[in-house]
Amino acid sequence: MGLFFEIHPVLTAVQGGPTARSAVRVLKKILIGIGVLIVLALIAGFFMPEEWKVEETIMIDAPPESIHAWVGNLRRWPQWTPWNEEMDPTVEYSYEGPEEGAGQISKWNGKKAGEGELTVTKSSPKTGLFYDLWFADTDAVSKGSIMYEHVPDQKGTKVTWSNLGALGRNPLLRLFGPVIEGAVSDDFSKGLAKLKVQVESSPPPAKTATTATSTAAEEQ
Repeated sequence: MGLFFEIHPVLTAVQGGPTARSAVRVLKKILIGIGVLIVLALIAGFFMPEEWKVEETIMIDAPPESIHAWVGNLRRWPQWTPWNEEMDPTVEYSYEGPEEGAGQISKWNGKKAGEGELTVTKSSPKTGLFYDLWFADTDAVSKGSIMYEHVPDQKGTKVTWSNLGALGRNPLLRLFGPVIEGAVSDDFSKGLAKLKVQVESSPPPAKTATTATSTAAEEQ
């Protein structure tokens, strides 16, 4: 009998005591609220763009050829892009293809930077370059470019760094579009600012014989 009196309050609560019923009502409201938020998120996702796009610009007091000396060689990117050992001390780079021009490939792997690959598809010392960017965690390829433009009423060269990636038709994935754009935009702004300092304060890096040959081929 003593055991019965000890477990009786528990049985009463489980079977629908006032406290239990109140807790169930609260739980139902929470679950309904979560369900409504999920539905609203899905609806919002259907109206979000299927692509994410970032474009940042900066004026650099130098001709396009001087800027391209740092941009057109992927081996020099760690000196001005934010994707380097300062961001991730564990990152390791490897390179394939020519030192400059189309076909050069940069690969990296790090705990924070993740695994990725950038391939230059077109390059010109006068106009800029185009590239394909791939990240292993998303297994998606985005398209990017760094372009040079002379602005008559301003001193120097306008440099525009842009990137375009697909989000697909998944509404949940589309919700991350603004997050991706914000993160990439911040990286591009930091990179362009460092590029400006690098170009304006340092002499153009010396060209090797291979680089000189690649540059001549680009200009043709």
